[in-house]
Amino acid sequence: MAIRLRRVLPVVIGVVLFAAAVHVLRTELGAASRHTLVRDVFGTPPRQLVAALVLTAINYAVLTGYDFLAFAYIRRRLPHGRIALTSFVAYAIANNVGWSMVSGASVRYRFYTRWGITADELTRIVFAYSVTFWIGLLLLGGVTLAASPLPVVESSRLSGWVAPAGWLLMAGSLGYVAASFVRREPLRVRRFSLPVPSPRLATAQLGISVIDWTLAGAVLFVLLPHASGVSFLGLLGAFLAAQLVGLASHVPGGVGVFEGLMVLMLKPFIAPEALVPALVVYRAVYYLLPLAIALGVLVLDEAIQRRTQLARIADSMKELATRWWNSEIARPVTEPPDEGDLRAATLVIEAQPSTVPNLVFLRDKTLLFDRDRSAFVMYGIQGYSWVALGDPVGAPDAFDDLIRGFLERCREFGGTPVFYEVGKEQLYRYVDAGLTAVKIGEHAHVDLRRFTLEGGPARRHRQAMRRLAAEGATFRVIAGDEVLRRMDQLRDVSDDWLRERATAEKGFSLGFFDSGYLARFPIGVIEQHDRVVAFANLWPGAHQQELSIDLMRYHADAPRDVMEGLLVHLMAWARGEGYERFMLGMVPLSGVERSPVEPIWNRLGAFVYRHGEAFYNFQGLRAYKEKFDPVWEPRYLAYPGGLRLPRILADVAALVAGGYRRILSR
Repeated sequence: MAIRLRRVLPVVIGVVLFAAAVHVLRTELGAASRHTLVRDVFGTPPRQLVAALVLTAINYAVLTGYDFLAFAYIRRRLPHGRIALTSFVAYAIANNVGWSMVSGASVRYRFYTRWGITADELTRIVFAYSVTFWIGLLLLGGVTLAASPLPVVESSRLSGWVAPAGWLLMAGSLGYVAASFVRREPLRVRRFSLPVPSPRLATAQLGISVIDWTLAGAVLFVLLPHASGVSFLGLLGAFLAAQLVGLASHVPGGVGVFEGLMVLMLKPFIAPEALVPALVVYRAVYYLLPLAIALGVLVLDEAIQRRTQLARIADSMKELATRWWNSEIARPVTEPPDEGDLRAATLVIEAQPSTVPNLVFLRDKTLLFDRDRSAFVMYGIQGYSWVALGDPVGAPDAFDDLIRGFLERCREFGGTPVFYEVGKEQLYRYVDAGLTAVKIGEHAHVDLRRFTLEGGPARRHRQAMRRLAAEGATFRVIAGDEVLRRMDQLRDVSDDWLRERATAEKGFSLGFFDSGYLARFPIGVIEQHDRVVAFANLWPGAHQQELSIDLMRYHADAPRDVMEGLLVHLMAWARGEGYERFMLGMVPLSGVERSPVEPIWNRLGAFVYRHGEAFYNFQGLRAYKEKFDPVWEPRYLAYPGGLRLPRILADVAALVAGGYRRILSR
């Protein structure tokens, strides 16, 4: 019963408010003829009409600031044009349709998710722009009540409460900004975690909201008859109150409800028959004109999407034919990089803060360079899948051309282009190239600027180091010739590690034991009685921004918890060397959330993450890395979309494992 009442009550309130507004308009306009009202609408002075149009354009430009601030709140970036277009269309429709939380969010979902924004991030965007919307309304509403209440309010029985109510509204709005100075912990609403905005962002939210509401009121103010006698502050108070009741009514655009209240509250200043034409023009300029433009944008976007779908079907048929030709007649040739390629790649990698490109030295991937050899893509081929590992490496200006070049090479040989383990920063480039992105896991790194071995939280780390020392084990980092001298011991540890787990070497996105490969890097070792019992090779990034581990192996007779001790020693060493981040690698399917608005992949991925421990220790791996209080960043797979994802994932798994038969081996 209570649920049914909650559903019906808003509708009943809306009907009652709309009926009351219609009654007010009928009563107040009883003496005015329809012909007179129409004549006055079309007789609006051009100067006033132009001023209203200009202010409306400025106001909708300011409205896009709500979304820009929301993206700053979630710390994501999209091209400014995309955010502005989506924001305009969303507000133009929400202002007219009503239920702005739903209608505006639906428009944003259509566009933003296409460009890589997740459902969780969209929830935070909606929260951010909704807060921005309300804090400006509360502040301006409070100012108008406290400083310039309307006669209709002053003459009511509640006149003594008007000014205190105004101050209370202002306190609520300013309290939000003040809270951002003193609170740092995120707000938690059910399963959602909502970060508290920075003071700078909260102040910007308040400022943009105040400007928005002021401009919206100014559009109506310039349309009023010149002899109205109402001040702008007085008009703004009536305007905000009417907007608030219009929102509460859930009548689309507050139509009728807004006009009825404005007629009632401004009656001491403007005759209803003179005010209604201005309200009609306001409705046309501020609501209907932007709505028409927004609907045109949506129709155009739908046409483009349908044409894209038809083009994809045609491309798929062409792709099948091309694949048959190239797979049967002209098979693609993959060649490991030669010495010249490796020298060019080394120059590029040495300037990169990211360490993942060091996997190029495994020589199991083909390199595609740009024209200037200032950037490259490394990829492997398994079945029909051409899998590029990570984002392009090198100068960002070359990324778009490299992505297009890779796609063209795939089309030439009938391959399916795949970008595996890409970060969120470059995600928009793949979307621009016509690819679809799905989340495949999260990457962990430790902020070494906050890492410490002091205090209670680090007790476990200190214990791991003390246990090693108690068993006569020591840590150091070796490099260069010493790595070569210790290569036999390193190989003995690696072979024992593989034998104990009855597994084989992996590849592609994971390092494997190769003396030439390992000799290129420093290696952290745990030694016991002058013998290496555990090791991890290290990838140093440029400018000491990050340090990564690759192979991490230990002998069966190494001390207990040797891996945790080795990791702690490595982090302490890296911090002492001035590195900023220590990379712990990716956990597959971590952070792939189950949600009814997410694609089926997310639901399947979340299920496998929770119940797939028999095949891979997903949750255990994340729990182990959580010991070090890491920062988690999403990783994605970009591909052409459609039903190819299961086959692509199987191809990627085979590429890493060294064949389809070895996928399920640990």
